[in-house]
Amino acid sequence: TGAAGAFGAVLRATDVGNYLGNLIANTGLPSVFVPFIITALIMVAQGSATVSLMTGAAITAPMIGALGLHPAIATMAVAAGATFATHANCSHFWVVTKMCDDMPLDEGYWLVTVQTALGSLAAILMVWLMSFVIVP
Repeated sequence: TGAAGAFGAVLRATDVGNYLGNLIANTGLPSVFVPFIITALIMVAQGSATVSLMTGAAITAPMIGALGLHPAIATMAVAAGATFATHANCSHFWVVTKMCDDMPLDEGYWLVTVQTALGSLAAILMVWLMSFVIVP
């Protein structure tokens, strides 16, 4: 957790967050998806929900005003991204598959990865709808 905070500070200092934010913002997607996508990419790349949550928050915090998001909406978008597509590089994946009678890997991908991706997408959909009501 401490390393996640330090990693987020390094990314903030190197301006990676602004680069990613501008890259995603230029796609034409609603701004609520920027924190979600940044955090989801981090989650898939390195596998820890805690690290992706803290790093995604550290990257997106400076751009909340520019995105026109309420801080609560940005926070929920980051949280939704931090749960996206849990797979073999995440301890959650292994806890679930081992607790379920040592389920085969392909079945684990279906049960854990696909289901956490769907849950994350459902969450960001709800956050997007809330962003119409909760405005800065």
